Amino acid sequence: VVEAPQNVCYGTEARIVVSGADSYTWDTNEGVSDSTDASGKKYTIIKEVLTSDRTFTVYGSTASCETALDITVGIWELPSIAITTTNPNNEICIYDGIQLKGTNGKSGSYIWYEKGASESFSQNDDVIVKPTQNTTYVVEGEDANGCRNTAEFDVIVNALPDVEIDGVESICKEEEITLTAVSQSNIRNYNWKHSGEALSTITVEILQDQTFEVEVEDLNGCKNTATHNVTALDIPT
Repeated sequence: VVEAPQNVCYGTEARIVVSGADSYTWDTNEGVSDSTDASGKKYTIIKEVLTSDRTFTVYGSTASCETALDITVGIWELPSIAITTTNPNNEICIYDGIQLKGTNGKSGSYIWYEKGASESFSQNDDVIVKPTQNTTYVVEGEDANGCRNTAEFDVIVNALPDVEIDGVESICKEEEITLTAVSQSNIRNYNWKHSGEALSTITVEILQDQTFEVEVEDLNGCKNTATHNVTALDIPT
């Protein structure tokens, strides 16, 4: 009697059990163990990790004869699990999220980890993650044969650009001030909220107390803002 799988997943163990003879000899010594069940019936088990189709030959002997039997176990290739994203690339700004989706496995089979973590954080087909530092995400998925494989995806987290507004904090009404957005980052866009001006330096006539806000965008597409309060002093009469 033979109990054997027709196929196993690549790199996994094939477990073959034979019984019905007094003793057994295999064409391999790897993973072979002989046992006796509760009724005293002898059987033997072979366990071998397979990376290609394999034909095992077992010789079963009784007191009167010996019989050879070939047992072939095929290999299922592992699924080509992958991770996709709707982002144009794998970079985000800190505090932003990125959607990751497992593909090439069956729906409902995915398990998500941060690389190096001992516990998973999701079993959904897709996830939205918001890392605050560079992080590698791992997803494990399963195909219709029950074979599992993993994929990795690196998320690069970019810091927000630094910015502050340089200028006087008080001035007489109807006078002009110059305000400059100052940053050590590589800024590509400026946007002064009160006027929509796209310059690093602006000149404004002060008529009343006012709060100025500028938004800057760096070369990574990350944005940050700064504010500056200006007090309008009454003109002496």
